Amino acid sequence: HNCGTLKYARIEFAGFERALSRHGLRGIVHEAAAYTREAGARAAAHLLPPSQDISAVVAANDLLALGVLDALKARGLRCPDDLSLVGHNDMPLMDVVSPPLTTVKMNMPDIATLALDALVEAIQSREASDDTPSPPVTARKAAVPMELVIRRSSGPAPSAGFFEEESPHA
Repeated sequence: HNCGTLKYARIEFAGFERALSRHGLRGIVHEAAAYTREAGARAAAHLLPPSQDISAVVAANDLLALGVLDALKARGLRCPDDLSLVGHNDMPLMDVVSPPLTTVKMNMPDIATLALDALVEAIQSREASDDTPSPPVTARKAAVPMELVIRRSSGPAPSAGFFEEESPHA
């Protein structure tokens, strides 16, 4: 998992770890310096073989994933033949990069509605309190459905390849 440095990324990764654990899998985390393509490419240097024995990278956003894709190509690796790649956000044009990026599409209209509702409620509670100090705004948790958009950057884990040395008796 290639994540950014914000608190949100750490919460996102905790959910990612729980999902891996439920399926008997393990993950490696490398924090990127920023949510940019360049930071994704730099972070990939620590994640890609021969540094690590991995079959997939899940990036915290699509720009980080594009940087990982750049690093894969620079090493002569193919996506998804050598390594699967998944981003987050389903940014515009992710369906036309090569290969088209598998991504988690966030439900931005629902997220925006929840945020706006919380903001309006906070403003109204401050207006209703007149001269009395405003109560602190309480953080809320909300589950918003997301969609996995499967494209050609992901596939089955490589059964053999650059992770394994060929047997001299083959």
